[in-house]
Parts: sequence; C-alpha cells; structure tokens
Amino acid sequence: MRIPAHPAEHYFAITAPINLQGVSIEAKLPCVRDFDAGTYAREFSEGLLIGGFEPEAKPAFTDKEGIPSNWKDQETVADWGHFSE
Repeated sequence: MRIPAHPAEHYFAITAPINLQGVSIEAKLPCVRDFDAGTYAREFSEGLLIGGFEPEAKPAFTDKEGIPSNWKDQETVADWGHFSE
C-alpha cells in the first residue's frame, strides 16, 4: 500500500522558563504523552513545550500555492480553533 506524504501544520505552545522555589525544569525531564488525549509535554529551554496530535491534520500548503521557494522552518499563523482540540 502506498500512502502519499504531505506536510501538515503541527501546533505547540512554549512556556517561559519555570522556576518553582529555586528548582527549575531540567533537560532530564522525560517526555510525557497522553495517548487518549493526543497531547505531549517535554522540557524546552527550562520551560515546557506542550503540543497535540490533531485527529484531522491541517495541510501546511494547498495545491494552489504549493511550497514557497523561500520556506524553511517558518512559523505558521496561529489557528487557535484548530489547536483547541
């Protein structure tokens, strides 16, 4: 079976560094994943990176526009309605 690959938008949020009573989050913190909710959290620059795996992925580019020639690791415009799932 062949499955076509297409880039999809992936939403995540990054917190500011977290320091609780002199203890900060370390890089050794494991990645925590909730398979039922499709979410995960991990350490990122002494804070947290929190993301989700959407049940309906949103294509990063449409057939009409294609992939921009100057696109490389650019951030997408926030779509809070899609992220809220």
